[in-house]
Amino acid sequence: MYDRDAFERSLAVLRPKIHRYCTRMIGSALEAEDLVQDALSKAYASWPEEGVRNPEAWLLRISHNRALDFLRARAKHGFDALEDHHIVSGDIEPLDAVSDASLALSVLMHLTPLQRSVVLLKDVFGYSLAECAVILEQSTGAVKSALHRARQNLKGLDRNHVEEMPSTLADKEASLLRKYVSLFMSRDFVAVKDLLLEDVRLDLVAKVKKRGKSEVSHYFANYADMHDLDLTAGCVEGRSAIKVTDASGGDYLIILTWKSNGVASIQDFHFARYVLQNSVFQALT
Repeated sequence: MYDRDAFERSLAVLRPKIHRYCTRMIGSALEAEDLVQDALSKAYASWPEEGVRNPEAWLLRISHNRALDFLRARAKHGFDALEDHHIVSGDIEPLDAVSDASLALSVLMHLTPLQRSVVLLKDVFGYSLAECAVILEQSTGAVKSALHRARQNLKGLDRNHVEEMPSTLADKEASLLRKYVSLFMSRDFVAVKDLLLEDVRLDLVAKVKKRGKSEVSHYFANYADMHDLDLTAGCVEGRSAIKVTDASGGDYLIILTWKSNGVASIQDFHFARYVLQNSVFQALT
């Protein structure tokens, strides 16, 4: 059994896995991090006194429910997380493509939420049908049926006609992003701060949140002391993105939101580098 201390020590491994699952459930690596934080808050709030035997499965169940809540809120005409189930006879062979972690998010989003979750848990995470049923709070027969349908749907899907997420920015936004990166790389942080709106928001993911130009300006002091940084302007999920490579050779994302030619928000994933691994970064040309 894991107590809270053991659970916290395991988060370095668990958190990227949970983010990977949430990303493929909702189709967005950026919004998935919000679900991860919500799931962790729920986990701490509902921690059982006797501890948890399998923290990964337990956290996946919480994250799955958070993902369904997200999808319900996003749906325009209601949402049904379940489907009609029919027991499928015979063996079910896994799809080679499904076991590939780079499987396009847009492909998975053509499945129903239940099909998506089952194929992720079984073919990507390696859980048994019985374990999937426990995590998803479904019958084993329902899970087996959903898995069969998911694999059949993926086999029949024309990958050449699947709509991908936007990979480019409007000219104006691209120009603003290039300016921000250029000033940052030249270490002209006074000019960088001049681009911030007065009510700018900062989310240093998994660490701290700040609001207001005076508070957010302190964030750049840390970068002023960091050397050998390389910044690449680009796009992730249709949003202004910067890929940062630091001296250790590790990459991570910074996401900017613009309003009236100024920076309205900054999301810095320095402490959540797995988000880049689950994203599709397209450098500006």
